[in-house]
Amino acid sequence: MKPSTSSFTSGLLAVAATATASPLGFAAIPKRQNTTQAINTTFFDISASPELNWIPCYKENIQCTKLTVWLDYEDESAGTTDIAFARYLLSEDAEDLLFNPGGPGESGLNFVLSPTGEETAKKWGYNYVSFDPRGVQLSGPRLSCSPLAQNQSSTLRRRQDEGDLTTQWEQRAQINTDCNDANTNTNAKYVGTSAVVQDIMHFVELQAVARGKAPEEATINYYGVSYGTVIGQTLAAMYPDRIRRVLLDGNVYGEAYYQGWYSTSLDDLAYSIYTFAKLCFEAGTDWCALAEGMSSPDDIQARFDAAVDKLRNDPLQDGETTIDDNAFLKQVLQALYFPRTGNQGLNYSTIAEGVLRVENAGPSNSTTGVEQLKKRDEFPYKNDDEISIITAVDIAGRYPWTTMAGFGMDSFIPPKSQYFPGFEQINTSAPILFINTPADPVTPRSAAYQMSHLFEGSSVIIHNAPGHGYSNAPSACTDALLATYFADGTVPETDTWCEPDVEANYYFGGPDPTESST
Repeated sequence: MKPSTSSFTSGLLAVAATATASPLGFAAIPKRQNTTQAINTTFFDISASPELNWIPCYKENIQCTKLTVWLDYEDESAGTTDIAFARYLLSEDAEDLLFNPGGPGESGLNFVLSPTGEETAKKWGYNYVSFDPRGVQLSGPRLSCSPLAQNQSSTLRRRQDEGDLTTQWEQRAQINTDCNDANTNTNAKYVGTSAVVQDIMHFVELQAVARGKAPEEATINYYGVSYGTVIGQTLAAMYPDRIRRVLLDGNVYGEAYYQGWYSTSLDDLAYSIYTFAKLCFEAGTDWCALAEGMSSPDDIQARFDAAVDKLRNDPLQDGETTIDDNAFLKQVLQALYFPRTGNQGLNYSTIAEGVLRVENAGPSNSTTGVEQLKKRDEFPYKNDDEISIITAVDIAGRYPWTTMAGFGMDSFIPPKSQYFPGFEQINTSAPILFINTPADPVTPRSAAYQMSHLFEGSSVIIHNAPGHGYSNAPSACTDALLATYFADGTVPETDTWCEPDVEANYYFGGPDPTESST
């Protein structure tokens, strides 16, 4: 059944969606572990080196290193910076699998330190390696749009209300100008995706040398999610003859990303909303209160639309906080990322709760039910400047609106050696495997198909579950295909669909079959 046309569509057009990647949320700087397996060494105790000096850190089987790299591999006079790497060591003899969780601006280090690192390593038989890309958290250079904060730690930033498009444009133009001016004499221009890809290749070659192999023969195993797929796509385009395994999940349309105009990123958002309504109906009233008295998913979606309309016409007030349709839809968008585990405290269950609170709220001066709908301005974010600057470097010189005053980007033009020219038809040394869900709110499945068409021999799997990335629901079908790919490089026929092994109530906190079977 196709999703019905709904009144929330116009409101969603005002929601700015940045593709983040992690159900773990904000990737804080790692702290010392106070467990029986604690290892006192942290990244703050490690000296940077141009060699890969792996040091046991944090906990058992985890190793860390800070790698000093050239800011520009073709111009040593530009200086150096340090990149933080961590790995879950399965075996010295195992291949490395490099992972990036997205952003731009997400730290990969917490994924190694979390159970994800060990689980992934054992599942696919690789050492699980991740890192903070250039300009992100523990890796240099420090990025900021404020000249006063160039040498300070990242500050929390508040999410701003949406205004009309003209106002937003003018405000963004001024922010861009200020950010550009603040970086006139910084190293911000060296943090683009192409530079990150060169760091990956440098790391892989150093690893090969450490293992007694020729660096020019080193091949790459890479796994990227969300913006991490842009890194993977760029990696395969720049080094097509060095690809061994590349898995890209929750794909960004890389061609559009590098143009700075990604108008299709929300293409599957309406279907994501409909999928919520469908799964709510199937889960029933024991798990989703919106299902009570409803005869179809369309009835539930109609309740959702009515709540949006109510907030549009009569926003709720709680002191100085206004909860209108746009504020509500922002929270819905976040909740759709990870339906069960949640994103910034928001998931499928909070969508249902929010609709009920809107339905039961009184007049606009009432605070009844407002608490759960407040915009969450105070929870910690990664540094928004990292997203802005990394993206600015990637699109410098090709942004389509160059005549608008205030869009100067001179400080972010990368050196020639780090300018990525774009994609063309590419024949990689091994096939790439793309995977997407059909109800991803920020990276539509069309992006997986569009990018797959550019890489000869690649394939697309559709993991038929909601959310951003395939990890939102277990599937023996998907697991088997991925295990085969990482074992021998075999990709399935493109457009292979896999069903999740869960009931609808799973997405509302119902039983997890992977837990009950252990």
